[in-house]
Amino acid sequence: MDVEAAAELLHRVGALVQDWPAGFALDLNPVRVLAKGAVVLDAALSFEAGQEDAR
Repeated sequence: MDVEAAAELLHRVGALVQDWPAGFALDLNPVRVLAKGAVVLDAALSFEAGQEDAR
């Protein structure tokens, strides 16, 4: 299992979404960590208007 690839994937996703306004959600499911690499098999982006920023 490529733990470094999984960590890199999480880091990149975090960098992508860190400045998104409240109400946006990113669902990555499933994520597969392989012997060499990691891959997102399905992703969904959603937005709910009127959400307060909880950060």
